[in-house]
Amino acid sequence: MSFSYEQLAAKAGVDPWKLRDKLTAGNPAEITNLAKTFADASGEARLSTDLAKEASELTAQGYTVDNSPVHDPAKHVQDTKKLLGDGGEKMGKIARILDSISDELESRIGHAKSGVSTLEGEIRTIQSQWGEFWRKNHNMMDSNDREASLKTYVDQAVGRVREHGNALKTSVDSYETTLATHLKSMADLGYTPPDNVDEGPGDVNISVDAANADGQRTKDGLGKQPPSAEGVDAIQDGSSTIALLNAKVAAGHQLTEAERAYMNAWYDKVGADDLSKIPKYVNDAAPGRTREVVSPIADGIMNLSKPYTAPTGDTVVPTKDNMPKAVRELMDTPIGHRDEHTGLLWPDKELSSSKDMKVDGLNRWNGFADLMETSTVDGGTEFTKQLGTEAIRVKQDLNAISANATDALRYGMSSPEQYEKLKQQTADTGASDMLKVVGRNEDASAQLLLDKNSRQALMGLNWRDEGGAAAVIHGGTDRDPKDGGGGEAQAKAALEVIKEVGSDRDGYLHRMGEGVEDAVKDVGVQYMDAFARDPAGESRYRGDLTDPLGRKIGHGFELSGRDRDLFLQFMSGTGDDDATDFHTKATAYNQVMLTEAFKHGDPAQVNEALKQAGRLDGAITQANFDYTYDVTDAKDKEAAAAHRAESMRNTAIKTGISVAGTLVAAGVTIGTAGTGAVLIGPTVSVTNALVNGGANFAFMDDPAPAAELPGKRDELFRDDRSSYGSRRDLLITSAAINAGVIDPNDLPAGLTTRDADGNVVLRTPGDLDGSEEKKNLSTASHRAVNAYEAAHQTKTDSGDVDTPSYDTERNNTASGARDKDTPRNSPWSNADSARVLLYGDNVSKDGKVDRMFEDRVPSETGNYYSRNRK
Repeated sequence: MSFSYEQLAAKAGVDPWKLRDKLTAGNPAEITNLAKTFADASGEARLSTDLAKEASELTAQGYTVDNSPVHDPAKHVQDTKKLLGDGGEKMGKIARILDSISDELESRIGHAKSGVSTLEGEIRTIQSQWGEFWRKNHNMMDSNDREASLKTYVDQAVGRVREHGNALKTSVDSYETTLATHLKSMADLGYTPPDNVDEGPGDVNISVDAANADGQRTKDGLGKQPPSAEGVDAIQDGSSTIALLNAKVAAGHQLTEAERAYMNAWYDKVGADDLSKIPKYVNDAAPGRTREVVSPIADGIMNLSKPYTAPTGDTVVPTKDNMPKAVRELMDTPIGHRDEHTGLLWPDKELSSSKDMKVDGLNRWNGFADLMETSTVDGGTEFTKQLGTEAIRVKQDLNAISANATDALRYGMSSPEQYEKLKQQTADTGASDMLKVVGRNEDASAQLLLDKNSRQALMGLNWRDEGGAAAVIHGGTDRDPKDGGGGEAQAKAALEVIKEVGSDRDGYLHRMGEGVEDAVKDVGVQYMDAFARDPAGESRYRGDLTDPLGRKIGHGFELSGRDRDLFLQFMSGTGDDDATDFHTKATAYNQVMLTEAFKHGDPAQVNEALKQAGRLDGAITQANFDYTYDVTDAKDKEAAAAHRAESMRNTAIKTGISVAGTLVAAGVTIGTAGTGAVLIGPTVSVTNALVNGGANFAFMDDPAPAAELPGKRDELFRDDRSSYGSRRDLLITSAAINAGVIDPNDLPAGLTTRDADGNVVLRTPGDLDGSEEKKNLSTASHRAVNAYEAAHQTKTDSGDVDTPSYDTERNNTASGARDKDTPRNSPWSNADSARVLLYGDNVSKDGKVDRMFEDRVPSETGNYYSRNRK
């Protein structure tokens, strides 16, 4: 027992001397000298003069700038100025931040030195008191008494060390927090100080050695078990420079080669296994800190994957091969155990133990997915697409494991519990979560969908968690520029999705779950204009499309009649609710489009809007009949198909017109909002409003009376059915009211009512089915058209609106000529090619199975997880 500083600090649990040294390692004079050079570059003479004075004062205090770590400060600053493309404003801001750091560091150093000096004086006093006590009493004490007495004095000294040490630790922690804020501010300006400028505790050093040290701190934090706040703090401390560099990228600045080298070294030091464990560790120890601690690590990976300009001037587009080794290993994580003799994939080496059954590698992959899910920025398109490709590969490996293990269990003494365990252990949650990450990146999602094999796998695989596949379909076909969509790639991807489901209508209906079906439906809604146009000879991308008013609507496509009809048949097959929902949204689209034409268009444009509305309604009605006829086994299948098509149309038109009225009242139109805008109005595009309106609309459950339903095909498609004319009249009347062409007060009696505010409005469509109301609707429609024509007649143009053009287009499209050739052209329609999509590289490319019985690798996933084969 002694008064040595080292022993006192050990007993106190805090070392004031080391804390002082951490602060004094920083050099305020060097920082101020650098700040002055930035001030010189900024052109702010007064600031430069003030900083020169400060530097002189610091030098007088014993600090030195003779060995400034910025070997040529002037060149460093000029290089920085060129890199930031700054005329002086940023230089001045950086100078002021550096000056603040210097002032803060100088103040903390002064307090630390003073505090430690005071502490050492107090220790000497206590030590003297002990010496005096010993001289007076040592002859009367044995060794035990001596130790007990000494302990009293040592404990006093320990108490002083603890008090001063804790105060100094608070000071150091506060400085580190302040420094981090200043460094973040400079990173936001695109600047990080050179490695050798020592800002004291918490300074940033961009070197491979520093990366290895920082990475080790993160690993050490992860090693603190059980998971604790202390461990989370260490993880965050070790990754603080990654967060700082992310801030620089977020501010629009490119990483330097040294910064990229630091990040690569950091990720490799932490390693693939530990990177995958970080999300769970933080969530277990401090669930509320995931965004704060984990997101910067994921964002760093994303930022490394972004294209950048190399020193040679070439643009580098990073792929998986350019990423840190640890990231590559995570992406390539092997799933399951591959038998070295047969090449077959199993959950693990010990399939016989159901209690401990697990899938090798899956925890690491799932942890990687959890990590990337916390990212707050998009990565590079190519890298993010590769994340999606690997997620599909993981799902295919899980399918192979499921098929092989199910078959093995059938040949053994298996129990239901083992099958259930296998099902749990082969869950595709992690693969789906990674696809959700991909789905946030519209361009990467589009590229994944444009890849034929990936598209077919996404749309047809047996996803238990459909969220990821649906997210990619949504993201890759998004038409809203505000969300990063609306580009050529998204339009081309949407076209391929529409053609894909049409290539195998029944096959995809059989394989898709509700989530993927809904995503495909939304693709159709996003590009509703394609179904309303005159069919093209061949489906193709178009970048020069316009709406009926001649306004540019950006990227889209034309559809052949066959591709249009097959997709709409697929929509009919998704079920009454979804099919009616699609028809409802088509009606709402027509309604808003016609409203726009009445409000802003000339007579020719109104006629075009009417034609497109009739064509769209007819195409959907025809598709509903065709699909229902194909799949109905009843003797009176023709009547059943006609009944269903008419009932769905009746409900959809009534509901759609009401929905359109709500959208128009909310300010939704189909106007454009500048270059590249796609169906964007004052508030939001109508298609996005329809897609993002939540679940299916609340349908008006008001089908036409059974006696009025058509009993066969000819009755459904007759052009003289009174219901068609009345619904057209309702469409025109509603649009004219919404456009201000006619006043609801001028409508025939019985068509209007008053809303909650006392305003006269058109009655709900469901209340307009009576024969008298239909006559009044016809009158109202004629008044609306006459009012519009009167307002648009000129000496050279009579301003005629061709109302029957709606009927003509509808009847030409819904002609009753049923397409009997339902294609089965996707790989899913053939057992061999289906296996290739289901199992990826686990079967040969022709789908044949080597070294095993064919039924061990079924093409139908219903054969998984059960003793009985289907």
